[in-house]
Amino acid sequence: MLTVTSDGIENGCTDSDATNYDANANTDDGSCAFPVEQVAEEKKSSSGGSLGWLALGGLGLLAIRRRKTH
Repeated sequence: MLTVTSDGIENGCTDSDATNYDANANTDDGSCAFPVEQVAEEKKSSSGGSLGWLALGGLGLLAIRRRKTH
């Protein structure tokens, strides 16, 4: 006869957004896998709004230049 006693630790993927989520796991073992779209979205770089500030600065310079010519 074989008797198995659990120590209460169930390793697996504990992130419910992962494709291999394990509802029985209570300790994350780093094995989570995510859809390609989600990984690509997280790696996208952001300009941090610098393009917006650049555009505002350009409009300001354009307005100053326009006043000088009139």
